[in-house]
Amino acid sequence: MEEASIREIIEDTLKLLGVGYDSVEISDSGIGAYPRYIIKSGESGLLIGQKGETLLALNHVIKRMVVKKKSEEDANFFLDVNDYQDKLIQEIKNKVLILKERAKPFQRDVEMEPGSAYERMIVHSACADDPEIETESCGQGKLRRVVIKYKVRQDVAAGQDMGAI
Repeated sequence: MEEASIREIIEDTLKLLGVGYDSVEISDSGIGAYPRYIIKSGESGLLIGQKGETLLALNHVIKRMVVKKKSEEDANFFLDVNDYQDKLIQEIKNKVLILKERAKPFQRDVEMEPGSAYERMIVHSACADDPEIETESCGQGKLRRVVIKYKVRQDVAAGQDMGAI
């Protein structure tokens, strides 16, 4: 679906909700190759909600509307309000960097606080390229969180086993 059609669905939804907005901008700096639609609004608190829950719900509803309109399986874009998602991503990546650096020298697993599926996905992707770290989600429901695990290198582990003989 064309960007203009998606923007129109977003704008129509905001009007129906009675939420004022200044503009809906499109940015290529979304997650992966997906575009990000940024809603500029003075009423960002209404659109974001507590810990971004309203924004996630709005994102889901608008994606379903786009999927229904274009008769496809999935809509590949993200909604953002006043760069909230962008700031959230940077904040999570900074936390992950600190926790990874804590896990490595102590060779210990580090648990993050519970987060949404979206936040957990950011953590998993931020750790994906680190050969000394692996991640695992654990817990149930709203208590689900990511554990950043230190991976014992095979050459080090083999050397320790030989020293024991």
